[in-house]
Amino acid sequence: MTFKNTDERILTQLLDILAAAQTDDSLDIAFQLIDFESKDIGIAERFLLCLATVPYPNEVTITKLLKLFNRKIKSEKLRATMLISLSSLVKTYSRNNPKNMNSLIVQSVSDMLLRELSECDHAGCILNHILALRNAALPQYIPTLLEYIKKGGILGLVSLEAIKDIGEQHFTKEVNDVLLKVYNQFWPHQEPAARVLAAEILIKSNPTIETIGNIVLSLSDQQQPEISTLVLSKLYTSMQKSDTVRSCVKEVLRNVTFGNYNNLAQNGSSTSFINILQATHDANITYGINMEMRPTGMLRRTSLDLNLINSQENLHLLSLGLFVEGFGLTDEEQKANPEEHSAGMQLSVLGVNLRPYIFFTGTAELMGLVWSAAGSEPTPALQANFLFMDQYHSIILQNGINVDFILKGALSTDISGAAEVSMWNKNSHA
Repeated sequence: MTFKNTDERILTQLLDILAAAQTDDSLDIAFQLIDFESKDIGIAERFLLCLATVPYPNEVTITKLLKLFNRKIKSEKLRATMLISLSSLVKTYSRNNPKNMNSLIVQSVSDMLLRELSECDHAGCILNHILALRNAALPQYIPTLLEYIKKGGILGLVSLEAIKDIGEQHFTKEVNDVLLKVYNQFWPHQEPAARVLAAEILIKSNPTIETIGNIVLSLSDQQQPEISTLVLSKLYTSMQKSDTVRSCVKEVLRNVTFGNYNNLAQNGSSTSFINILQATHDANITYGINMEMRPTGMLRRTSLDLNLINSQENLHLLSLGLFVEGFGLTDEEQKANPEEHSAGMQLSVLGVNLRPYIFFTGTAELMGLVWSAAGSEPTPALQANFLFMDQYHSIILQNGINVDFILKGALSTDISGAAEVSMWNKNSHA
């Protein structure tokens, strides 16, 4: 192949174009250019991510990628990225035409995901497959996801995120009951972030007065003040966006049992809000920030979400989340549930959720990064060119002339990060 000896910077750009072309020939050429057995999986991962975001995948594309996945690629990270790409294509293919949800290729991929999930023998494998279920967002996954939600932990949190992405139109009474039990800590080992997410889903999914009342009444419990503060913040944010939520909350707060200082005056530092970044006549770009703190003042989780919104649709552009575990624990938390020191990042681009990027696990890796100054230079987390707009309309004018309207839009992304730590000055910045 002519391009095999091409400079890597040029080759990656060409592969981005081949992914955006969305044709059978372009996919065949890309598969010939990429060495999926190489130890360096950067080029392959970038191509698979670009392929995952195409607006109009076809059955042939999904079939070829499924055959590639079944080749049993050695790299576990690359296999995880293939799962993400494959499941994202299935979601787009199904939502472009609801009839495709019952197609043979969608059922084949769905059965494969559930089968491999049942065969997983360690938490990392389970996490990758639940992330794939989240990207596919098919309603038939709900029963499986509910079982992991009940077990709690990080797997329960990711399963909750998957339930949220599937959409409230597929929720049943069983789903709402499980969400309420997660929020009220009916099962042990529920992550604080899972409780907040369960409350957020309940608030946004056509809530009843009873549901809102249950949530407001629980805010008086100050065993986890940061959770109560964050839930109240999300409740206020939802009131600004939804007339249904606003009317329910106003009705509940008329009763002094709910609308009182004890419930509504929270003293935590966690917060959540959504503001407009850019406003036009046709659409708005909004940014949302969520910050979950620990009682000791240490950051636990934070995220930044960018969305393009018009009167009919809400297009997810980018989400960047950071999480920290094991730092800033109180003595009681350390005794009850000791956590290993770790930190990482979660990225989502155009509705495609990438596998988590772990900075370090354990104090040994952390100190190794500090002493080697490994993060002092900008390190790319995501570099790619995505096709996020591909529209075609044919208009027949009054005089009989055909006018073809073709609209294509690309998003060029470069997300990099750096951190410097000075042992001498005892400070750091990123």
